[in-house]
Amino acid sequence: MHYLVVLSLWLVVALDSTASDTPTPFVAVYALSQGAVSLGTMERRFELDAAGAYRFVSRMKTSGVVALFRSDKVTETSSGQLRDGHFEPKDYSYANSHGHKHHALRFDYDKRTVTRSDQPAGWQATLPGPVLDKLVYQMQMMLDLATAAPALHYTVADKNKLKDYRFAESGREDIETATGRYSAVRLERGAVDNDRRTVVWCAEALHWLPVKVEYREKDGSVTIALLTSLRAPASKL
Repeated sequence: MHYLVVLSLWLVVALDSTASDTPTPFVAVYALSQGAVSLGTMERRFELDAAGAYRFVSRMKTSGVVALFRSDKVTETSSGQLRDGHFEPKDYSYANSHGHKHHALRFDYDKRTVTRSDQPAGWQATLPGPVLDKLVYQMQMMLDLATAAPALHYTVADKNKLKDYRFAESGREDIETATGRYSAVRLERGAVDNDRRTVVWCAEALHWLPVKVEYREKDGSVTIALLTSLRAPASKL
């Protein structure tokens, strides 16, 4: 379902950190809903070793009544290096069980290129500067919030395009979750009068993890992701 794909662009967390540019490995789970209807869950797992190599995996699936009509599983994986507070992705992959949709990207920093690697003659673009994939840019956004970066602006490789992702702060709100109540900064992407708009609430007390995400579709429907649990992973990278 489209809401599963879109929400996969937004949710990211950090459990604890002794340094703003060194996030601690975590496992976070979010409940997905549309109005009173429960849609499914999403699990995010971030791992980082002592040398700065990272692996970030997102798994979403429908459940309950929704799964009786359509059983979707969406998996995204990003791996690469965290260097001096900046993520440098090396490989990114996306797979959706519905329609067997998938694609993959490969970043080559020596050649300064990003290539769609799941096709024999895939799309390729020159890296104009720092470029992230559509999963790990969220980790970068959390680090930038922690260091009070002047702008939340990212160039993101998305399938066959380079896109600009820009976020604007629009105040603070208290958000109630299964893990507690948090004061969160509200970040928006997309104009108020835009058909599609995303709002993300990031909690400073949880090292700027998004505790809630709200996505509005073209048809006016609103999908919400809300944090339900947060823990350290049992295994290491």
